[in-house]
Amino acid sequence: KIELVYRSRFKSRAQGRATVFEWIEAFYNPRRLHSSLGYLSPVDFEKLNN
Repeated sequence: KIELVYRSRFKSRAQGRATVFEWIEAFYNPRRLHSSLGYLSPVDFEKLNN
């Protein structure tokens, strides 16, 4: 997130919030490891169980 925020210029606070939200939902959350999933990302967990 830091690289995204500090390398970008936003026209408004709303645009900045939307960009950070998109990064979290599209990149970070699907790929981060979850202890409740046996330290797998949600993407890897779904692949394993399908």
